[in-house]
Amino acid sequence: MIFEFEADGFVRREENVDKDTIVNFINQMIPNGKSFCILTADDESYVQCAGAKSKLTIEYRKYTSKSFSHYVLSRQPIEDENISVRYSGGYITVKKNEALTSKDAVYIFERFLNTQHLPEEYNLRETTNIFSN
Repeated sequence: MIFEFEADGFVRREENVDKDTIVNFINQMIPNGKSFCILTADDESYVQCAGAKSKLTIEYRKYTSKSFSHYVLSRQPIEDENISVRYSGGYITVKKNEALTSKDAVYIFERFLNTQHLPEEYNLRETTNIFSN
């Protein structure tokens, strides 16, 4: 697995990443300077998060053949209210239940690192259509 993360204004890349590196980064996330990370599997599927340890958003992209599906993760209950998550690139608008914490991110990233799957207790809202031409 490849772990990419923001540090000192640059994107850093670490191959064959271990759990501790991921956990340490997520637990230090802040909106300026350390606000996003991506964990990519061999098939190019990935989980990514952006924001701060107290409020962040997590996305998942699953590749199959020559296409992909893209999702935003959330907890129950499903809500329609939008909120903003701040990160170094500005703001990301998500549903209120899609604003997660570092505890969620650590759990999701660790599961993806070990199994290349997501925990079943999270909802997936498909957003693939925003990437079409």
